[in-house]
Amino acid sequence: MQRISVLSLATGVAALSLPASSLAKREQTPNQARAVANILAADGQTLELDEKVVNSAAYEPFKASARVLAKTDAQAARREEQEPDPSRPATTPGYVFVLQCTENGFRGDCLVFGAAPGKCVSYFDFNSANSTEISDAYNDKVISLSTNTGGSCQFYKYEGCNNKGDDRGLTSSYDYDLSVPLPSDPRTVEYYKEITSWRC
Repeated sequence: MQRISVLSLATGVAALSLPASSLAKREQTPNQARAVANILAADGQTLELDEKVVNSAAYEPFKASARVLAKTDAQAARREEQEPDPSRPATTPGYVFVLQCTENGFRGDCLVFGAAPGKCVSYFDFNSANSTEISDAYNDKVISLSTNTGGSCQFYKYEGCNNKGDDRGLTSSYDYDLSVPLPSDPRTVEYYKEITSWRC
């Protein structure tokens, strides 16, 4: 009996005497979490992700998926710049990126679509010349999606982002599975494999 209590006491002391540095590794401060939000994407470019995205199922697909830009914005697609001053004032980003996947939980075929804020785009805007590869793979096939900023985009069933006034759209920043209605908007299911255009 006495041996057991001495042994458990020794084990307890050993557990308590772990170096503070190893305990610190287990917890991230908010600043460390923010630092991790700048990832190197599959195409070798840095992609900023909101902390909500970093701590979600979309994080790994955002890192691993290729990224495409609307062809009208192609001139700025591969521009490389020095990292700007972190204390600079907030500005409107040149692109808002949306990870879109053909299976729930960010599985299946995934692609990161980038377009200027406020610009209406459809999958057809990302096809290269004489190709329908991207629109064939994603138009009316997307099941899960996430924005890189955590901000909301408006998704539509038809081209032109409701330019005909017949689709008010779905406002979303993150959907693990569009086939599951959300308490905040049960209309989510109406856009399961039905998205053609969007505006962020």
